[in-house]
Amino acid sequence: MIINIHGLIVAELPDDPKFRLHFLPFIEDKKRNNRKLLDLRVRKDKISLKCKKGYGVYEICDNCLKISRKFGDILLRNLNDKETTEIIFSGIIDALYPIVNLVRDTIWFKLIMKDYTFIHAACVKLKGKTIIVNGWLGSGKTMTTLMLMKNFGAEFLGDDLVIVSGNGKVLSYPIPLKLSLVHYKVLKFPTFLKSNLKLILGDI
Repeated sequence: MIINIHGLIVAELPDDPKFRLHFLPFIEDKKRNNRKLLDLRVRKDKISLKCKKGYGVYEICDNCLKISRKFGDILLRNLNDKETTEIIFSGIIDALYPIVNLVRDTIWFKLIMKDYTFIHAACVKLKGKTIIVNGWLGSGKTMTTLMLMKNFGAEFLGDDLVIVSGNGKVLSYPIPLKLSLVHYKVLKFPTFLKSNLKLILGDI
């Protein structure tokens, strides 16, 4: 599948539920993608490349890094702005290693080359202005975002990560929202949602 992140990053990813869930807002019809050069291509395949330099599970070659494990390998190649970066993984490593996180971090690296970056923050749009809610894990970013949406009609742009440029431009990155029973109790979500959350988290 093809994802297009605000025209900044175009990538080809496996059509897998994990990737589809994380990148759902950015999925694009392949026929509509006119870019000849992808920024990133991710695929599952056999990896036959052998590197000369090795440091534990890591092997380094010209413009590539290989991670070798008993249950599979990961190859990261061409990590620069001019060529298509490739992530290739093999075996069952994708069941044990968060490949989606590696893809996100590679996208982050490519964004930096274009004078953009991720920041760890929630973000909403309210009355024509962008509000960034920054804070440590568990400090209440999600709750603040949801309260702004419920009480003031704010538009959701992101809960965990937001893309910003060097000149202050803000772009949405709406990955799946993580909710808890605390959010339900304060915001009074529908009963069916409370039941689903209780199955996952239990009483708090």
